[in-house]
Amino acid sequence: MAGTLRIVRNHAGIGQQNRMAIFRVLSAEGPMPRTDLAERVGLTDASVSRITRDLIRTGFLEETTAPPPTGKPGRPGINLQIRGDGGFVVGIGINAYEQSAVLWNLSHRKLAQCALGQMGMVSHEADCDRIAQRVETMLADAGVDRRRVLGIGVACAGAVDPHAGVVTASATINWFDIPVAAMLSARLELPCGVEGTTNAILTAECQAGRIPRNKDALGLTAALGFGGGMLFNGQLLRGRNFRAGQISQIAVTGRADADGRAMTLDEIGAGRGILARLGEPMSPHPGGPYDPAFAAGRLLDVIARARAGDPRLKAAFAETGYECGRILSPVVTALSPDVILVGGPVSQVPDYAAAIGRAITELGPTEDGPEIVLTGMSNADAGAHHAVGVHFLNHGFETVELTAFERSA
Repeated sequence: MAGTLRIVRNHAGIGQQNRMAIFRVLSAEGPMPRTDLAERVGLTDASVSRITRDLIRTGFLEETTAPPPTGKPGRPGINLQIRGDGGFVVGIGINAYEQSAVLWNLSHRKLAQCALGQMGMVSHEADCDRIAQRVETMLADAGVDRRRVLGIGVACAGAVDPHAGVVTASATINWFDIPVAAMLSARLELPCGVEGTTNAILTAECQAGRIPRNKDALGLTAALGFGGGMLFNGQLLRGRNFRAGQISQIAVTGRADADGRAMTLDEIGAGRGILARLGEPMSPHPGGPYDPAFAAGRLLDVIARARAGDPRLKAAFAETGYECGRILSPVVTALSPDVILVGGPVSQVPDYAAAIGRAITELGPTEDGPEIVLTGMSNADAGAHHAVGVHFLNHGFETVELTAFERSA
């Protein structure tokens, strides 16, 4: 297998920084003339011409014609834009509901998708073997130039150390302290970045423009349990041990399980809370232990029937959403975000997110609560966004890497 040349480094040089700046501006704002690009990145026209000449030659940028301004004579101008087939990334999404991989080009166009199978059934080694095999098949079937696959982004439910590339705790798939990035990199000969689901979705929606970069956002991902994340002034808050935003572990006063243990938002405010409210089983065996795979199937069925209009089920989603908003109200009051981004399977029933917003507004200190924004982004697509950011927009490429791409162009 021919892998793209990778260079280990600690700090980007000036050339890499300038290339990163150009990639980021063109990704965020679209095609533009060289003179406008130079102004946006703070370089001279000559410097931008030299840098972009290399990037065109190596296949990352391309020129397109731009019509003259309306009503003005003249020849068409020349814009620069990111070349879609200049590179490709793999996005992987993993939680109790979704285990899939997608192939994107640099224009954020999805070229292929594949299922990965249920995780945590045998071992994490077997899981990573299967992921690698199916990703390799997807790449081969898509017919992309394997040398231009820049890397992998994994969006995984649970607690993640993104710097080490380790899933530290994901109970729904039985992964604990698993070095996912290193394992997938070794199997696929590609660099791999790993991020928590909600953080990946937050940054993806910021890249896509649904969350303005000057706005602060609290992210909620409601599946069987809860994922959380916080994006302030365009930057993720990490916190100690990368646990900022782990609102799922908020203990709920006055609510205890059969053993007298305080229940958490994870158990009350999302899918498990809805199933319990409806008396739905969460195990295939009466009285058996909680089974995430079984419960996920039950919740998907309940979501489908609620979306079809079942009033009893819609009420259960609204009641659970209101309780979730009530529990989160002090957190929202303290953080005062502009936006609450709500995603995950449970958010497919609009009554749920609407009730969260209603509770926060009614219980908050002011009547103008944060804007509630729904996101339908999948984990795998969030993983692909993460891959574009890590392996392209924030990569920059060393000169020797660009030379390698030129040889394979």
